[in-house]
Amino acid sequence: MCRERKLLIVIAPLAGIAKDITTHVGRHTCATLHLEKGFTREYIADLLGVSIRIVDTYAKITRQKHRNESARLGGF
Repeated sequence: MCRERKLLIVIAPLAGIAKDITTHVGRHTCATLHLEKGFTREYIADLLGVSIRIVDTYAKITRQKHRNESARLGGF
């Protein structure tokens, strides 16, 4: 078992997460949260050590991201 997986097994219950968390889920979460906070896809790709195309696979657009982008346009 990799080091990251072991850390997730310890961290998940501390965060109140009852599900089995994998590094795959961690990458999705990391990419999505960074995207939501306004980081560029290029930065996220570098952070995760993947291509921008893979970032598009990992990161999901959330309602919060929609609200943030809408607010940038004046609330449209």
